[in-house]
Amino acid sequence: MLYVLALEQLLRALERTLAGCTLHGISIKFSAYADDLATIHEAVEDAEKSVHTLLGFEKVSNAKINLSKCQRLSKKELNLPERSILRRIEQADFTKYLGCIVAYDTKVRQEQYRCFWSRKIASINATLTRWKSSGVNLMGRILIAKSLAIGQIMYHASLMPLTKCEQDKLQETVDCFIKWDPSKRKSMARTFIGKKDACRPKYLGGLGWPWVEGIVDSALAQWLLKILDPSEEHPALLIHLKQLQTAVRKGNSDLFEIRLLRL
Repeated sequence: MLYVLALEQLLRALERTLAGCTLHGISIKFSAYADDLATIHEAVEDAEKSVHTLLGFEKVSNAKINLSKCQRLSKKELNLPERSILRRIEQADFTKYLGCIVAYDTKVRQEQYRCFWSRKIASINATLTRWKSSGVNLMGRILIAKSLAIGQIMYHASLMPLTKCEQDKLQETVDCFIKWDPSKRKSMARTFIGKKDACRPKYLGGLGWPWVEGIVDSALAQWLLKILDPSEEHPALLIHLKQLQTAVRKGNSDLFEIRLLRL
């Protein structure tokens, strides 16, 4: 709380001094969450102001700001003057903000997404493999899969989409763990309920079996519902997205087309 109170003075200074940029009529100057701060600019001069403001805050607050850990992104290469203070900040092709990859170049962004999900799925697989010897029953394994697999991807999956191949690989990892029979030390040949019905919530007669594709698309739909204004341009799409969320919660893949989210 003390840190937040101290940082509030910096944010007010940035609000006063920066021009920022305007998106859809909304003025955006910075994004701040705890100790993660990103400033947004349309002009080099405005970006230089933000660095000077940071250095001024460092002097009056006795808080050390490590510019060597800062990075700057730009759509194109900047022709900076020799004495520009921005030269003290590393120019990067991509960076991370709040745990997510940020990059202007589509190819760079997609490659970083691929590397991120490759590591994440491998980590989930290793974690679930260690839990195979725990001896829990089928419902226990479903609960573990939800917590240690699905719980780990929800935030990132809503901001850094998985490819179909990555979704299938994660689904295979989850299915392999849930079907594992610890008493026989091998996978069950089949479960006593069909996969489609197994994915339904328990209150609808299913098992609550994690369905990766539906869960990921539901997370994306949540963001679209927040971003789109139903009173403006996309009322029909919003209706479809609400139907999508309802279908995902009920585990019924026949009620919607996944392709809606590719619009």
